[in-house]
Amino acid sequence: MVTKTLARWEQKTPNSLANTLLVIDFDSTFLEEESLDVLAKMLLSHPENAGTLEEFLHVTASGMEGNMSFCESLKWRIKHLDISKKHLEDLIELLKNKITPSFKRNRDFIKTYSDQIYILSGGFKEIITPIVAEFGISEEHVFANTFIFNEDGI
Repeated sequence: MVTKTLARWEQKTPNSLANTLLVIDFDSTFLEEESLDVLAKMLLSHPENAGTLEEFLHVTASGMEGNMSFCESLKWRIKHLDISKKHLEDLIELLKNKITPSFKRNRDFIKTYSDQIYILSGGFKEIITPIVAEFGISEEHVFANTFIFNEDGI
């Protein structure tokens, strides 16, 4: 779907794109996976956490499938991860290798039209911004949740 959309954009002349915006989701669109699922796999990968990881992934799927509200799913997942700023730094580096092939293939096109591309996500700005910045998409074009940190983490 993304490749087809970008291909249609490429067929237009630069003047015809002047008033056109492209709004993109981040998790499972720009990325191959849900970023919080990748974080959960990082933090809950020890055998003693296997049941918790399985439940975490189930809650993600329930929220995505509409069996649970997105808000309820997100709150549950954040509550069940002990997240620090260091975890987010590690996650971002890992996610840079999980960008979907169509976005990798169209990097130059995205950079060219980055002023007209917005990311709208139920994910988190602190994760999204550094990844899409490499494609020329500015922080001002990222609309997402924001983590609130205290000395213990999130």
